Amino acid sequence: MLQGILGDEGKPEYLDSVVKMVLGDMGEFFHKFWQQLGPGVMVLQPGAEDKGMFWLTLAQLNQAKEDSDSKEFADHLETIILAAQKIDPDEKAGYMIWDQRGTRYFEVDYNKVTDS
Repeated sequence: MLQGILGDEGKPEYLDSVVKMVLGDMGEFFHKFWQQLGPGVMVLQPGAEDKGMFWLTLAQLNQAKEDSDSKEFADHLETIILAAQKIDPDEKAGYMIWDQRGTRYFEVDYNKVTDS
C-alpha cells in the first residue's frame, strides 16, 4: 500500500517515517510475536507478492548472517542482531524494511510514541 502511495521513486526516509508512525500503534502485536516465537524483529517487504510481513527470530537472523555470501550484508545483519538483543518488548520493537533499496532497521520506542 505504501509503495502504491509513494511510488517507486518515493524517498526511503519518507517511507521509513510513515512506517514508524503506522507501527507506533502495533506494540501489542509485536509483543505477541516476541512471546510466542521468541526475540526477533518484524520484517516488512513493501511490494512483496507473498510474505509482505513476517517475523525473524534472533536464531533465524544469525542463520541468515551465516548463510550470507556478502560480508557487507552479514555485517549489517550482525548490527541488527546486536540491537535486537537489547530490546525490551514492553518498551520497544525492532523492524526491518526489506525492499528493492536494500535493508533498513529501526526501532519504535513505545514510551516516546505515547508521550508525543
